[in-house]
Amino acid sequence: VDAQRIAVVCPATARTNWQRQFDLWWLGDERPTQLDIDSYQRVANGCWDGREYDVLILDEAHMLKSPDAQRTKAIYGRYCAGGGLADRCEYVWPLSGTLLPNGNPMEAYPHLRALRPDLIHSAGSPMNKIDFMRRYCNWRMTPYGPQVTGVRDDEALRAMLKQLVLRRTEEEVAKELPEVVWSHETVDDAEAATILRSIEDSPEVSELRMHLDTNQDWHAYESVAMSATRKIIAELKARVVGPVLADELDRRKGKMVVFAHHHAAINRLHSDMVRHHPVQITGETPGAKRQEAIDRFQNDPECRVFLGQMDAAGTAIELTAAHHVEFVEASWTPSTMHQAVKRCHRRGQINTVFARIWGLAGSIDDLIAGVCARKVSQLNRLDL
Repeated sequence: VDAQRIAVVCPATARTNWQRQFDLWWLGDERPTQLDIDSYQRVANGCWDGREYDVLILDEAHMLKSPDAQRTKAIYGRYCAGGGLADRCEYVWPLSGTLLPNGNPMEAYPHLRALRPDLIHSAGSPMNKIDFMRRYCNWRMTPYGPQVTGVRDDEALRAMLKQLVLRRTEEEVAKELPEVVWSHETVDDAEAATILRSIEDSPEVSELRMHLDTNQDWHAYESVAMSATRKIIAELKARVVGPVLADELDRRKGKMVVFAHHHAAINRLHSDMVRHHPVQITGETPGAKRQEAIDRFQNDPECRVFLGQMDAAGTAIELTAAHHVEFVEASWTPSTMHQAVKRCHRRGQINTVFARIWGLAGSIDDLIAGVCARKVSQLNRLDL
């Protein structure tokens, strides 16, 4: 492709790295006449309205998994039926290590409808998302609408996706990479219960304390809202895990990447690990400060800890200065944690990468592990 006008849409955190890579690899006089790099959010806000390109690169394209999201409409148009940025580009190259983050076939629908509608024709026209769901998904109706529960006719779906996806595995393109070793560490219930008593009293904390003290079955414990419960558990785990990780760094050389979801947990970890000069990136970190934090972690020997919110720092960046990755909170989506580990497990990494997930026994963490196992099973069935 003789591309002179190139557009890259990527997570905000990746903008600087994309520019650096173009500067590094593009050969002198062969540079394109136009190179635009911007975030999904800014493109959704209309920063490129009316522009045309030879090639559109969609980095972390699984971010377009919802046809109703503003960024998906900006790229693929309303109902993914055209009218978006992709229509004004001769070639569209979506890139993703996890096309279906949850193993849900509906996450492929926007790409199929926008880029290969011929693959999902029914009665002479492309399927809408409801028809696609009925054809390729097991689902059930809930008070909030239809919920996909699994894959239907995985053989047909797999054959169709292979016409859209050019798959490359790590074994094919990065044979020199070391292995990743995963492990789980359990926070002791008694210690967690003690810590809970030091947190400001609230109905949510009282119920969770009762659960820990009486060792009730978690599946019967439903009176506290799921999100509030996860936040409580995250903070109490951070209070236990932060000092442990800080002590580990005292005893050995090297750096560490620590992921969590809730700001309270990340802030707590920061305070416990301050002697190791941590940097952190969350959704609240200004764009200009994100690359500054990454560069400091990569290059400053005194900065030994990178604290990241998975949604804000779990994709598209390079953190190869470390080969220890800690998850104080797990994600409902296994590919989210896989992508987060890939920040360290990528070209330039020479050490075995150790990834550790911290869980609270008997808590919602057990449920999350079960959900992740089911999603991994679905992805394996689709060979993705």
